[in-house]
This record gives sequence, C-alpha cells and structure tokens, in this order.
Amino acid sequence: MPSAPHVSATVADVAGPAGVAGRCYRCGRPTRSPEVGLCDSCNPTGIAGPTATQVHGLILAAVGGALLVMAVAAKLLMPESGPFPASVIGQAAHADRTLEVVVRVTNGGPAPARPTCTVIRGPQDVGVEFLAQSIDAGASVLITTRVATLPAGSPARLAEVTCR
Repeated sequence: MPSAPHVSATVADVAGPAGVAGRCYRCGRPTRSPEVGLCDSCNPTGIAGPTATQVHGLILAAVGGALLVMAVAAKLLMPESGPFPASVIGQAAHADRTLEVVVRVTNGGPAPARPTCTVIRGPQDVGVEFLAQSIDAGASVLITTRVATLPAGSPARLAEVTCR
C-alpha cells in the first residue's frame, strides 16, 4: 500500500502572498496582518474589531441578563403561598430545659403550602425556625414543637410565633 506523499509547508506558504499571515473571517481572503480579522473588501472603512474588554463586557452582560430572566421566570412559575397567621395556644417548660409550644397556623393562601415558622422565646432571642407540615388552603392546624429554653437569667415571657 503506497504511503501518502510527505508535504512540507513553510511559513510563507501558510501566510499566503507577500507574507500576509491573516485570513478574513468572512470571506477567507488574506488580510494585512494577523491582528486584522476582516479583509479590505469586507471592511472597506477599516473599522477596528471589538477589544477584549468589549467582548468580556458583552459576555458578562449576557450572563447577568440570563440570571435576571431565570429569576423572573422562577418568581412567575412558583405558586403564591400565605399569608400564614399564627398564634401560640399554649406552652410548657420541661425539666430537660426545653420549652414545648403549641401553635395554631392558618393557611390564608390559594393553595396548599408548608410554612416556615419562627418561635421567639424572649426579647433578645433571634428565634428558632421549624418547617410546618403541609396545610391545605384556608385550613388551620395545631403544631406542637419543642425548642431549647433561653439561658438562666433571661427574662421569662410567653413565646411568640410568626410564620411565612
């Protein structure tokens, strides 16, 4: 089986006539230099191509626009839920330094949802969050949860609850 002939190319062969190293992106004709992307026929006014900063700025804008479109789509596609009026029905302190809280939560929204509730145990407390079970639209449920009590010396008061 005959082997393919060995072809050796020089820089002048690849560069084309008169040592021109670039090729037009649009038509393939030789350009004045490797840094020029378009030939004189395709770019008769000699307008420069975009700089690296312009290209990267365009990419950043496209990514930012895509994230914005995804955020708006997520907001429009997610079902609305709530409001979730909540109140503490009862509470009891236990010997193991936990506080048992009974909460009534109502789903005031148009669809079933699982609210996130926060039990606030005192004036300096940031609260303890828990995820409630699914509540049908317009329905109310009683939820019993146990949370750690505040450290000794904290002012004692009734727990409060908020749900969202």
